[in-house]
Amino acid sequence: MLSSLSHDHVIRAGAFTASIRFDPSAPERCSATLQIPVKSLMVDEPSMRQRVGLSTPLDASDRKTVRQHMLAEDQLDAEHHPEIQVLLAGCVESATRGSYHADVTFTIRGKTARRERAARITLSGSQLSARGSLRLSHAAFGIRPYSAWLGSVGNAEPIDFAWALQADQVAESPPKP
Repeated sequence: MLSSLSHDHVIRAGAFTASIRFDPSAPERCSATLQIPVKSLMVDEPSMRQRVGLSTPLDASDRKTVRQHMLAEDQLDAEHHPEIQVLLAGCVESATRGSYHADVTFTIRGKTARRERAARITLSGSQLSARGSLRLSHAAFGIRPYSAWLGSVGNAEPIDFAWALQADQVAESPPKP
């Protein structure tokens, strides 16, 4: 009856830190870490909804309410789990020269989910890009999907994650004494 009130959401990291290490002569030692402060997550920005093909915008009040529910203790629990971490490791060369696949580990709310070969790393000149997408369930992170109005409205399964990073090659700096 209330399904017309349901809609897809687009969540974007408003801030993050990233560290990427990659040596084409030893791709198996690759690593990339992406750390996202949970409180930096942006909900249903009109430009992001349009970018992913969701035509109906949400007003500011709805976005604020969705964000409050998302950060709540029964969902992401931003107070006790302030960071989402994404790790890429174990690169293997693909059939395409300069392209590699890496395993991906997501940690949300202290729970970890790992998928093999879920990221693609491409090296072109001095530029490296890492991108990927995967589907996971709320349960993988110990979360029961949000539900309201006796279950008439709630978060659907699965959750689709997508990311894209780009870095210019820099020489590693020596450790500071």
